[in-house]
Amino acid sequence: MLNIKKSEEYELYMTVLKLNACRNQLIPKGYGSRGVYSTIISRAYYSAYSFSLMWLIDKHNFKFRKPYEFDEDEKYITEHTQVSDALKEHKEYKCSDKLVEMKELRKDADYHLNIPITERQVESTIKNMEYIIKNFIPKF
Repeated sequence: MLNIKKSEEYELYMTVLKLNACRNQLIPKGYGSRGVYSTIISRAYYSAYSFSLMWLIDKHNFKFRKPYEFDEDEKYITEHTQVSDALKEHKEYKCSDKLVEMKELRKDADYHLNIPITERQVESTIKNMEYIIKNFIPKF
């Protein structure tokens, strides 16, 4: 049986919670909050993603389709999209939707430095992460 609280996925989850709790102290004097906020959003997404993936592998023997497994006329589906699609296949619709929402915000946080990141977006991402993880913990 998988011991969730000993997993690296759970450790990442606990680290994100700690980062979030200390977020205001982490902002360097004389600088804005964007660097800290985007880091929390990025780590929160990966925490929720890795937890979802762990559940899919443990309970449903999930395996990614590799790029070479797609037919020439078939569009490649990223591993991240495969996970959110698999959650839907296993009737975890709300978790899938929250994961996709987090992924889109993570893209802005990581790749579009000119887009502001707000405290409200951080709080929403943390709530989504906690929803996903707390949904899966009892299912292991």
